[in-house]
Amino acid sequence: MNKRLMKRSMIILLILILILALASCGSKKAKNEGDSEGQNPAMNFVGDYVCDRATVHIEADDSDNGMKADVVWGGSAFDVAEWVMSGTFDPETLQFEYHDCIKTEYVYDENGDVKSQEEVYTGGHGFMHFTDGEELSLTWQEDQEHVADGMEFKYLTAEFE
Repeated sequence: MNKRLMKRSMIILLILILILALASCGSKKAKNEGDSEGQNPAMNFVGDYVCDRATVHIEADDSDNGMKADVVWGGSAFDVAEWVMSGTFDPETLQFEYHDCIKTEYVYDENGDVKSQEEVYTGGHGFMHFTDGEELSLTWQEDQEHVADGMEFKYLTAEFE
């Protein structure tokens, strides 16, 4: 990951921490409601989800029912863990399954530059399960370290973006 992207991630993380402190993970229904024929059903869940110091960014993949996720989790102002994964979204169960997760940990200096970077593992497996309704949310079952057990990530609405 290049320096510019890392700085952007740190800024986003710090903003999200402030937002979470003010909004307590508040959310409303996503903007992409409804299903268009031929559209990847993952489009209904695209966006950012937050809880505590973690942010999950969801994207639809070009493939049928494809989905990508990027999780950024701040341990402090100077260290961040990132998980990057892609897989398949099941519109019947509202579940995203992946088998290719890469976890990387970054440590920054006081100038925001990457001081160290360590790839913790590759080939990680897990699931994200979406809840559709008045408010969108997701739960993340990360099978390597179980870092998100019991956490609910709420959809970040435009009013907080």
